[in-house]
Amino acid sequence: MQERFLPKVITRTKTLLLLACYCFWACSPSYPPPPETTEKEVVETLHGVEFRDPFRWLEDQNSEETRAWIDRQNSYAELIIGENPLRDTVHHRLKELMDVDDAALPQRAGDFEYFSLRRRGQELPVVYRRSKPPENIQVRIDPEKEYETVIDPHLLSDDHTIRVAIRALSEDGKWMVYSLREGGQDEVELRIRDLAGNRDLKELYGNGLYDQVSFGHDSKCFYYILRSRETGPRLYYHTLETPITEDRELFGDGVGPTSFLRVSLAEKDRYLIFTIRHGWARDEILFQDTRLFPRARLADPLKALRSI
Repeated sequence: MQERFLPKVITRTKTLLLLACYCFWACSPSYPPPPETTEKEVVETLHGVEFRDPFRWLEDQNSEETRAWIDRQNSYAELIIGENPLRDTVHHRLKELMDVDDAALPQRAGDFEYFSLRRRGQELPVVYRRSKPPENIQVRIDPEKEYETVIDPHLLSDDHTIRVAIRALSEDGKWMVYSLREGGQDEVELRIRDLAGNRDLKELYGNGLYDQVSFGHDSKCFYYILRSRETGPRLYYHTLETPITEDRELFGDGVGPTSFLRVSLAEKDRYLIFTIRHGWARDEILFQDTRLFPRARLADPLKALRSI
C-alpha cells in the first residue's frame, strides 16, 4: 500500500513545484537580456586536439576590459536579484554558517607554536604564536584566549584583500617564510621574517607560482619550488641573509609544465628525495646524496640522481 502511494506523492510534489515555478516566471517582470560578452578567436592544438577558447581574454582580471565586463555582469545581477526579504534571509543564514571561529593546526618551532586563527567577526586569519606545550601534548586553540600576534593581514590593506599564510618555519624558531596573496590570484609573494626581531628581511620574492618551502636542518637555508606555466617547476636553494639573486637552481631541468614537483629532506639534509608527478599517468621518484654531489656543484642535477 505504501509503495503504491509513494509514486503518487512524488508526482503530486513535482506538479506543485512546476506550478510554483510557472507562477514565479509568469509573475516576474520581463528583464533585458544579459550583457553580451566579446569573443576573441584563440585556437590551440594540444596533443593533436584543437581547442577553441574565445573567452581567454577574461583570464587577465586586471585589464580594463575585464574589469568593465565584471561591472556589467554585477549590475545585471543586481537588476535581477535586487533587494528582497529572501535575499536577506539567505545572507543571514550563510553568515551563521560561515562566520565561525576557524583555527589551523599549530606548527612547532623553537620555543613556540605558530598558527593561523580567524575569530568570529574577522575577515581574515591572523598569524599568532604561543609558548610550546610539553612534548607529545596537543593543546586546543581557544578562540576566546589572547595570543601573541605575529602578522595581522588586516593592517596590510584597507579593503582586507591580502591573505597571509605560513609557508615554513626553521627548526630553531628563528625564521619564518610566509606568503601574501592579493585577491584570488594564483600568484603569491614570499617574505622572510626574523621572528626574534619580529621584522621582515629586505629579500622580497615578487609575485610568482611558489609551491613548497622547506627549511634545512641547520636553519641557515631553505629550499623552494617556483613553477612556470611555460617551462614547469624548478627547485631553488636560498641561504639566509644573502641576496636572492644568488639563489641557485638545483633541480627541474627537463620537468615540463604539465608535471608537479615535490622534495623531501632526510637525514639532516644529507638526502634529497624528489617526487615528479606526470599528470595522472605516472610518478617518478629520484634520490640524491648531497655529500656526493654538493649543492654548489650541481651544474647538471639530473646526472646526480637515480630512479628508485
